[in-house]
Amino acid sequence: MRMHPTCPSCGLRYEVEPGFFFLSMYVSYAITVGVSLFIGAVLLFAVEDASLWLYIFIPPAVLLILLPFTFRISRLLMIYVFSGYRFDPEQNQNPT
Repeated sequence: MRMHPTCPSCGLRYEVEPGFFFLSMYVSYAITVGVSLFIGAVLLFAVEDASLWLYIFIPPAVLLILLPFTFRISRLLMIYVFSGYRFDPEQNQNPT
C-alpha cells in the first residue's frame, strides 16, 4: 500500500504538498460507490430471486478484492487531474 515518493525513472516528486492525497479518499469513495451500484444492478438483473444475504455479502467481498486497485487508481487520478503534470514520452525514454 506504499507508493514511491518520487518517480524511479525521472525523479518527479508525486506528493505536491503535505496532505495532497487526502482528496483521493473522496475519489476512492466515488469509485467504490460506482462499483457497488454496478454490482447491485448485476445481482438484480442476473440472479433471479436473490436473497438479502447475497446483496449484503457479495458487494463488500468484491470491493475488498478491488481495494488495492481503487487505492492506486484514486491516487493516480489525483496526480493526473490536480497536479498539473503531463506525461511526455520523449522526455521519459529509458536508455537500454
